[in-house]
Amino acid sequence: MHADTLQDVLARGELSSAPAAPIRLALHPEWTDRRLRCRIGHILAQGLFNDPSKVRFVNQSSDARIPNLLTNKVDISCQAMTVTAARAQQVAFTVPYYREGVGLLMLDGGDYADYPALKAAGSDITVAVLQNVYAEQMVHQALPEAKVDQYESQNLIYQALNSHRADAVATDLSTLKWYMKNNSGRYIDAGYAWNPQSYACAVCAPTTPAGCSSSTPPSSRR
Repeated sequence: MHADTLQDVLARGELSSAPAAPIRLALHPEWTDRRLRCRIGHILAQGLFNDPSKVRFVNQSSDARIPNLLTNKVDISCQAMTVTAARAQQVAFTVPYYREGVGLLMLDGGDYADYPALKAAGSDITVAVLQNVYAEQMVHQALPEAKVDQYESQNLIYQALNSHRADAVATDLSTLKWYMKNNSGRYIDAGYAWNPQSYACAVCAPTTPAGCSSSTPPSSRR
């Protein structure tokens, strides 16, 4: 966190964090990625104010993660953000808190049995994925000819699969395993994983080309 931002946070007496995203982490039945990232906010508040409750969580869409940092609407964003070179030119990343790759989730009993069948189908298949500037490129690393449908929320990609508008969902491996574990007999893993990425929190960095806007009064941030 930049020194000026840190002083603003300390003076305000509260940390503003954006942890929202319904992604499941690992296989623990009561532990989710959102819960993990809320925990990160409480840990930061404990370190800054000796009080874990001194954090305000802000719900935001995935495409607002960097804009909200650059306009000082949040102090830190811990929202399923992968570390990339392009993003690092806009914001500063913390030490990664998680690392995993991408897999392909399919309906059990669907038209395609596994990854080789999907790849052999070429342009006849449609893959649903969370909207992202890198999403189509990422899917095509595994399935070069597939049609790619991007959705603005995580829930919508699974709805596309369940309604047969998509033949597979490209999603993080932990979510894939969570869906299979909690919906026995409904989903299968295509059997291929790729694109391992590091997940980290991000803060505004005045030293990056994007810079930061001037501090926003606390009253206008609530």
